[in-house]
Amino acid sequence: VVPVGAATEAHGYQLANAINERTTAALYVVSHHAVQYGLIPFEEFIAVAHAQGVPVIVDAASEYDLKRFIAAGADLALYSAHKFLGGLTAGIVAGRKELVRAAYFQNGGIGRGMKVGKEGIVGAMAALEQWQARDHAALRAREHAYLTLWRDTLNGRAGVRAELDADPTGNPLERLKLQIDPHKARTTAWDLADALAHPPAGAAPVIVRDHEAEQHFFFVDPCNLHPGEEQVVLARLVAELERAQAAPEPLVTPFHQRDARRLAGRRNWPD
Repeated sequence: VVPVGAATEAHGYQLANAINERTTAALYVVSHHAVQYGLIPFEEFIAVAHAQGVPVIVDAASEYDLKRFIAAGADLALYSAHKFLGGLTAGIVAGRKELVRAAYFQNGGIGRGMKVGKEGIVGAMAALEQWQARDHAALRAREHAYLTLWRDTLNGRAGVRAELDADPTGNPLERLKLQIDPHKARTTAWDLADALAHPPAGAAPVIVRDHEAEQHFFFVDPCNLHPGEEQVVLARLVAELERAQAAPEPLVTPFHQRDARRLAGRRNWPD
């Protein structure tokens, strides 16, 4: 693997200079976990690689649109069968037939250790068929209603700013961004996220997208909810915010302690 550019700044000329006679392909990663600025534009990435006869592979594991990367000129696009598609753990390799065949033949080589079971393959096929028949507009409208309910209910609470946030990689969906002021909310974004994930007995756990919680915000994603569960999520959020307001002392811990606590939890074998 030959990295090109830096994590926060890359240019087409750097890609062009990195390609040589040993280059098999150019890999373009699309992910909300990556920075969303300073990237080589996708169209330029394809043009530079193709000008030197190098195919482009797009890691689109968590992307919603199953056609746009190949339509834009990618030679292979890789999708997860179990994220937006909702199938079993598997993956999809789509694109030029000869390159898909080359990937298939790795089943007898280095890919053997990563093979997918029959159930995963059938699950991916079923998920694709359901995806094609799904009413995507109705699904987006339902999720938007959940988001506006959460935003409008939470926005008046002390130390909370709620707003709808568009997906950073262009997927046709939004999430709720909750910005937490620890002085007014009497809790931090990370303490609130942990409290939601580890509720008192009898309450439902709520798992939020807290990858950036140290910056005092997290996201609530409606895409995994069944009808009615949006009220469960809202009730848990309200309950934890009210608990922080009523606590004798603020429910605030330093972020480094939270990080250590999570690492310790991963090492704790449950008896």
